[in-house]
Amino acid sequence: MPEESHFSLRDALGLFYRKIAIFKITLVVLPLAVFLACFLLPPVYESTAKVIVTGKQENTTLLQVPADRATSSFFNLNVDEIDLNSEMELLKSIDLWILTVKKLGLKSLRKSDEGAWKERLLGRIRTWKKELFGGEERKEPGNHGESPDIVAAAKSLMANLKVVPTPKSKVLDLSFRYSDPIMAERILSTFLNEYVPYHQQVYSMPEAQGFFQNQEDMFFEKWQDAQNKVKAFKAEWGISSPEKQKGELIALIKQIQEALVGLNANLNQYEKMLVQLKSDSMPTGQLAPSPQRGNENTVISVIATQLFRAKQQLVLTKQNFAPESREYREAQALVEKVTDQFINTLETEIGILKAKKASLEKSLNEKKASLEMLEQKTEELRKLELAATIEKERYIQYASKQEEARVESVKGGRKLVNVSVLARPFTPVAPVFPQTALMVLGAFVVAVPLGIALILIANFLDHTFDTPSEVENSTGVPVLASLTRLPRNEGAKA
Repeated sequence: MPEESHFSLRDALGLFYRKIAIFKITLVVLPLAVFLACFLLPPVYESTAKVIVTGKQENTTLLQVPADRATSSFFNLNVDEIDLNSEMELLKSIDLWILTVKKLGLKSLRKSDEGAWKERLLGRIRTWKKELFGGEERKEPGNHGESPDIVAAAKSLMANLKVVPTPKSKVLDLSFRYSDPIMAERILSTFLNEYVPYHQQVYSMPEAQGFFQNQEDMFFEKWQDAQNKVKAFKAEWGISSPEKQKGELIALIKQIQEALVGLNANLNQYEKMLVQLKSDSMPTGQLAPSPQRGNENTVISVIATQLFRAKQQLVLTKQNFAPESREYREAQALVEKVTDQFINTLETEIGILKAKKASLEKSLNEKKASLEMLEQKTEELRKLELAATIEKERYIQYASKQEEARVESVKGGRKLVNVSVLARPFTPVAPVFPQTALMVLGAFVVAVPLGIALILIANFLDHTFDTPSEVENSTGVPVLASLTRLPRNEGAKA
């Protein structure tokens, strides 16, 4: 019986030594591939700047004298989240970036792109991909009569700008990424130079009122669209008062279930009476009350009374007359006639009740499905109403801002949100992407466990024997001799 083999540390080291070539190849190929990828990828440089947002209130004194001789005092005011969000939206305005592109000139932007052959190569690949899968990209007409090239360049530059507010401060961090470090600093500096007068133009009176009026109109349209969606949804699914409709459906379902209980009771009683009639016995039992018939079925009660009287008459006739007499035969025929009529009436009533039961069950299933659908659509309606409420709150928020701007304009005061550049852009020295040294080091670190994993996989897929003991343990046959691989010089001497 072959001995069980145990995988020891020596075997693991031997396995690692035999397949050390896989580990070496992985340790060299993966960092080299990452290095080549970093070399082929276009470098991206990042230029940063800081903008501080402050508020001020201009209060002109000595109003009795002319304005040019009056003195003014400024009081610092705190800015809120709305002011910071407004500034972030201004920084992402397409009109501001169009001004920046016109200030720089399309020729300077195109000239800076001529040297970035790697980026042009990737752009060409993306173009071919769009042509193969998505078709050619159509150029949209420019805003405010600008050419499509200027608008496209402005959108391209705007996508590379990132604005992040510094926590618990009034400072906005700006970062702009571009393939050319000199142009990155130049574009961001030109953008900030155009931003300050653009900001003053937007917040100047009555331009500020017009800005908030435009925001108010935009959110009002969104609110109206959300309300129209709610109305259309209600009209499509017939929802007016969800809670009331749910209550009505629940009450109707309960009513149908109660009707089914009474119907099943009557149906069971009819079937028992039919069995009793067919067994030539007098049917007994009380039917369940129903709103259609009152307390019991009048026709069945009349026929049952007639049958009872006919059987009593048959009993009396049997006592006074012989079975061959005419009176006895007439009494027996009357009993059979009333019994047949009773059976036909019960069968007809059972058929009617079964049809009614099927109709009630179908109606019950429909009402349950309607209730389930109503609950599902009520949840969807709640989401639409919540979206409409959010748009309404935004509209009210900007409407109050517009009203504040109007009141300040009427009063003659000016509340301005002032901005100033806290840190000017600089020319980046090293690219932020790709970071070759860090990525190659990471690839080298990843190559170690990857090489070990590849060695284990290769050993798992290798079905050869390395030592005679492995052959003995696998086959159970002793190995008498083994031939090893000899170097060429020793083979020649032999």
